[in-house]
Amino acid sequence: GIVIDEAVDAPARKSPGVLLDVDEIHVRFAPNLIGAVMEPGAGLENRIVNMRRHIATEYGFIIPEVRLTDDPMLKANEYAIHIQGVVAGGAEIRPNHVLVLLNESVPLSVPGDDVSEPVYGAPARWIAETAHDEAAALGLPVVSPGEVVATHLLEAVQSQFSRLLTRRA
Repeated sequence: GIVIDEAVDAPARKSPGVLLDVDEIHVRFAPNLIGAVMEPGAGLENRIVNMRRHIATEYGFIIPEVRLTDDPMLKANEYAIHIQGVVAGGAEIRPNHVLVLLNESVPLSVPGDDVSEPVYGAPARWIAETAHDEAAALGLPVVSPGEVVATHLLEAVQSQFSRLLTRRA
């Protein structure tokens, strides 16, 4: 009989990373933030791994890898979250600072820049990292820049589930 070598005509298998668009979820950072968010101590990559695990167990949905890059077009301290090329969020974070979520019944005497927390719009203040313990001792939530980005990313991804679950044209 005739033996046909199927391997010759079989299409080359592509890895899932090639088949999936690697830019489904992309977080861009101003160049001055790269050290603050990309260094292992910042914990952003671990937070993203945990976020992907949380979404998989909570919703049964495996989200694509999250791409982190710098973007010279962003102003200093800015980051932007893109989902399928559309901006889904963004704000400013401060290297060497922590974000304290303010409570009007607990006065905070630590100086800093008063802002709105980027995800929920709650009153907050960026203070020097060295004042972390002082704010925490008052019982106020204190959040690292990496935690701010990770929380914002989780909310952005959750708000865009329908986009991520829809087949791209």
